[in-house]
Amino acid sequence: MEVNRAEEGDGTFSDLHDQLATLALRTDGKLRSFLRRFERDPQLVDDLVQDVYVEVLKSLRNFGGRSCLESWIFGVAQNVGRQHVAKAVAHRARFVDMEDGPDDTRGAPDVLHIVALQQRLRLVDQKMRAMPEALSSTFEAYIEEGLTYEQAAKSLRIPIGTVRSRIFRVRELVQDC
Repeated sequence: MEVNRAEEGDGTFSDLHDQLATLALRTDGKLRSFLRRFERDPQLVDDLVQDVYVEVLKSLRNFGGRSCLESWIFGVAQNVGRQHVAKAVAHRARFVDMEDGPDDTRGAPDVLHIVALQQRLRLVDQKMRAMPEALSSTFEAYIEEGLTYEQAAKSLRIPIGTVRSRIFRVRELVQDC
């Protein structure tokens, strides 16, 4: 990625902008699916997609090129999604009407659901960070990059059976979350 050269003004910024626009068009569907894990309302998902790209543009100079740009964008999306859930929990918690007494549970299931979701996300995140590199790179190719088993096998230069077994092991690792 030519972020540094673009900042120096050698004419590559428009190329970088074009690359991001192309990547946005190519990943829009996957990004929306990914963000639906954090929000079900389609209009709010649209807002989250926009928030992701705003954050990407603001943070672009922090992209060091240690991963592919698409993976980095999905990392940004994960952070945006987590922040959205945290804000939703705080917002809903403020509007639970405590004057109605303990028998009134209006709003409580939503808050409990979101708190449970946050806990599950933390567990999945912990397990994902702790898994071996071979498993995480295969999972990233399959899930985050949206590759088929065959494409992931070619990309990682491993047999397709290895891709299948690694994806199976990742699913087993996070199944109890």
